[in-house]
Amino acid sequence: MTRPADWKARESALQAEASFIVQAPAGSGKTELLTQRMLVLLARVEQPEEVVAITFTRKAAAEMAHRLLEQLNAAARDSDESMLKPHELHSRELARAVLENDRRYGWRLLEQPSRLRVRTIDSLCGELARQLPLLSGLGGGQQLSDHPAELYRQAAVRTLSAIEDSGDELQSDVERVLGRYANQYDRLVGLITHMLGSRDQWLEFLLEASRGGLDRRALEQALACLVGAELAHTRAMMPGWVWQELPRFLFFNKEHEPADGDELRALLDQCEKEGTLDIPTTPDALRHWVTLISRMLTQSGSWLSGLNSKLGFPPQSSASADDKLRFQAYKNDYKALLDRLRPDDALAAQLKRVRYLPEPRYDDEAWAALESLIRILLRAAQEWQVVMAETGGADFIEIASRAIQALDDGGAPSDLALRLDYRIGHLLVDEFQDTSHNQVRLLQQLTAGWSRGDGHSLFLVGDPMQSIYRFRKAEVSLFIQAFEGRLFDQLGLQPLRLSVNFRSTAPVVDWVNAVFPQVMPEESDTITGAVSYSPSDTAPGAPAGGSVELNLTAVRDDVLEAEEVARIIAQRAAGERLAVLLRSRPQARQIVRLLDRLKQNDSRFRYRAIDFNLLGETPLVRDLVSLTMAALQPADRLAWLAVLRGPFVGLDLADLDRLADGRENAVLPDAIEAWLDGGDPVLSKDGEARMQRVAPVLSRTLALRGRRSLRELVEATWVCLGGPACVDNASELTDAARYFELVEALEAEGIPVDRDSLGQRLADLYAEPDAEADGSVQLMTIYAAKGLEFDTVVLPALNRQTRGSDTRLLYWFELADTDQVVMCPMRDEREKRAQGGLVRYISDVESRRQAMETARLLYVAATRAVRQLHLLAAIPPDAGGNVRPLGNTLAAMLWPAIGLEQAPLILQAAENAAEPAGSQAPEPLPQVYRRLPSDTVVPAPPAGLTVAPADSAEPSPYVEYRWAGEAARLTGNLVHRLLQDIAEQGADKWQAAGGFTAAEEWCYRQLRSGGVVGEQAQNIVRQAEQATRQCLASERGRWILENHAESACEAAITALIGEHPVNLVLDRTFVVDGERWIVDYKSGEHAGGDLEGFLESEAERYREQLGRYRRALALSEDRPIRTALYFPLLDRWVEV
Repeated sequence: MTRPADWKARESALQAEASFIVQAPAGSGKTELLTQRMLVLLARVEQPEEVVAITFTRKAAAEMAHRLLEQLNAAARDSDESMLKPHELHSRELARAVLENDRRYGWRLLEQPSRLRVRTIDSLCGELARQLPLLSGLGGGQQLSDHPAELYRQAAVRTLSAIEDSGDELQSDVERVLGRYANQYDRLVGLITHMLGSRDQWLEFLLEASRGGLDRRALEQALACLVGAELAHTRAMMPGWVWQELPRFLFFNKEHEPADGDELRALLDQCEKEGTLDIPTTPDALRHWVTLISRMLTQSGSWLSGLNSKLGFPPQSSASADDKLRFQAYKNDYKALLDRLRPDDALAAQLKRVRYLPEPRYDDEAWAALESLIRILLRAAQEWQVVMAETGGADFIEIASRAIQALDDGGAPSDLALRLDYRIGHLLVDEFQDTSHNQVRLLQQLTAGWSRGDGHSLFLVGDPMQSIYRFRKAEVSLFIQAFEGRLFDQLGLQPLRLSVNFRSTAPVVDWVNAVFPQVMPEESDTITGAVSYSPSDTAPGAPAGGSVELNLTAVRDDVLEAEEVARIIAQRAAGERLAVLLRSRPQARQIVRLLDRLKQNDSRFRYRAIDFNLLGETPLVRDLVSLTMAALQPADRLAWLAVLRGPFVGLDLADLDRLADGRENAVLPDAIEAWLDGGDPVLSKDGEARMQRVAPVLSRTLALRGRRSLRELVEATWVCLGGPACVDNASELTDAARYFELVEALEAEGIPVDRDSLGQRLADLYAEPDAEADGSVQLMTIYAAKGLEFDTVVLPALNRQTRGSDTRLLYWFELADTDQVVMCPMRDEREKRAQGGLVRYISDVESRRQAMETARLLYVAATRAVRQLHLLAAIPPDAGGNVRPLGNTLAAMLWPAIGLEQAPLILQAAENAAEPAGSQAPEPLPQVYRRLPSDTVVPAPPAGLTVAPADSAEPSPYVEYRWAGEAARLTGNLVHRLLQDIAEQGADKWQAAGGFTAAEEWCYRQLRSGGVVGEQAQNIVRQAEQATRQCLASERGRWILENHAESACEAAITALIGEHPVNLVLDRTFVVDGERWIVDYKSGEHAGGDLEGFLESEAERYREQLGRYRRALALSEDRPIRTALYFPLLDRWVEV
């Protein structure tokens, strides 16, 4: 078979003794290369813990661990290899070598998969910080907070409370900053809260800048350096002939009294009469540059087209005949000069940037504000430490910084670093393009004692073309520096570049290669974060089928675009996987509405949207919020109207008006009570029927207000009103349960339950995907799609902008290749009216970097496609007939490659759209109003047993735990809950969502709530991890967890056995081939030699318990019932 074009690079990457940085474009098999590299290293080390792989998401960590175990299990089974491809055979050989090393040293990896160290960067930081809590300063009690923003806000409020304390030296600073921003206290609290969430970006700078007092001169020197660098860059961009031709026009202008005569004369001092213009690039020359630019650009930044007397081009009306000709000649010649420059959009953008450059000095008011702001932020950072100590909560930033602190010892390896040097011999880092400065510092500390050829290795892999996480502080320039040999230089990183795309068919690869050299910059640049395009090769034997379709319209119509998406979905072939990818969730609003309607009658349109639809925006949860507010506040008219109009009540508008008696201030609960007492007001026949059902329930709710927990009250009311009958599928029931859990959590934390607190918590929660969707159609953001592939990809809304970046309290900018930083406070109202300023400049730099990332985002989206790629956009022509996409949109990034061909087609489409339509518009889909029928009868709860109280039979774990000890009991609890989650979600979905890595923090929270922390908690969690990974790696374990018929986990039943009812809990039960299985999990270990004897004794120990289960179920079904014990840590199955 033909080898891929980059086979030499792939072979080199498996040299265990060397360190590499690998650029791996989309579809190049990066994960498989990482897996093979890890297998190579595991075959050479004495302990598996010496090899550590670091990823940036739980999903990626779970996928890598799964692939490793899959390879090892396949090699252990020695399964058929006849159908394996060459690269798969190579992986099989590497896995066999690992198993041989495993036998040599007695690792037992297949029995103890937790010894494979695949970690997220965050979990690694947590491990490092906790290993030496005194060195790290973290202590032993801090845990990741689920809601760190609430802790940030506490610190912000404490900081600003200084305004009430005349003895606090910060009082004057708070007064100054509040005065600068119109005394907007709440806004200032919010801004400080936001700043604390990004303190890893600014705290170190502020501490350094304020050490010994804030140095105004140093910061102004940094400003001067920034201005000078921009002027030098502009001079280099300007064509040389411009400097020679400009002077004659400027001297002509000076003679005719332009509006800026003084400034023009100062500019002309920079050249001899009719000579070459030579403007310095020093900061003091900025004003001369601004004068020149005003003669070249309009205020909006485009090239001048009209020349008038204000610029020194006199009118011809009062001139002599000879002067008229001369004046016109100067105008024509100057227009010709500008026309030569007009195609250079980059130069125009740079000149516009220079026009708004800040002055290289602070005015006194801005400087005083900056000093106060820095002191306030430093105090806020101190208050954060206090809040963290009091609450025991921490965030990822704190954990990472403490890990670095634990590793740092003034340049020499710390105690922890030396311990880790013994344990870590090889580091592999996935998605290196998404690292931040702090994360690279951590890697530098981990490898500080390593050198080339000493037996250690560092393996960095990623793709700078897929760096799309600047909002998470990812800095793509770090990848560029490492690839150029300017990071980890003591290790001698060897750069490798992969090129073969094993994912996409030839037409898709060819289109990407043709388009993206025009979308991305020509050269990579660490200063601006620019990344050039690296072309891909088609894989040997790749299919020739497939296509890329552009659907660009001249009129924006979101409904029509959604219909086009639905048409593409309907046309997909059976078994094909299709994804609709969007830049932001709001762009999918019309698509979601249309698909939600279509799926009611056509299963082809059922879609899965994971972490896409906000829980608080679903109709179900909106109704539950209204019900909650109504239960809390009888006078909340809006909430009560929403409840009465909602699907579980369903009054029409006329009956609502009658009930309120037409009064705007009517208290609706009083009207309901009046209706119950006397039947007034008179409602419609339908309304009467509905009120007869719901009014007693609502009255009872108000009577129980304050006497029941809010969760219990709202949930019971919803159920009694028939809420569960209003849901579309099981996913909505899960959404309702999560909402009730949220209400309960707010009550437990002592937080008032209102629209604000619910809104804040709901903003972080997503609705469950449609349980009836098979996953063949998915809806997600481009960010969530990274690392995935689909047969067909649809990219709608390409010409729609997203929300801009948030306002920051402090702006800062690091000057490239220097240790200098420029800083300035957020603008006040006076500064907002000014055209220039440092804030505008920094925002402009951020906009340029964001535009480059937007181009990379388009690349990520396009390269998810295997066979078909559809791009949809509406680009209306402007009033002048110009076709140009909106700024910073995906369409704007694509336009340089397609604009020349597509612009005439869009103009023609615009003309056609302006003509009278030859046919009627399609009939809109009918509105759907979901509500229960008026004659709905909510099922009554089943009657209770009139017998003695039930005996509670212990759930199976507790039998073994009474003799096995507290640690075993806690381990068993975790294992049972984890296996339940896996079975209910499905093993593949659970692993795709992050697997055990995603569940790890939950495990620690569960233990912490029971007072188990520190090393004891770590040991229990590692046991639970080993049990779940072993179960998933086992054929028997996966069979148990499959979605069999009538399957259930932790099934609670009550049965009358003998003369007494007994409560029982079945760990796992299901039906296969007409037989009922009951499986009882046993999470204990066996370290002795007689394993079979141990299993026999366990079977005897639980024989009576399993017999009781069989007898209980036999009361309600007559099929055969079989029972068994399953030991996930041993992967052994014993039928009893």
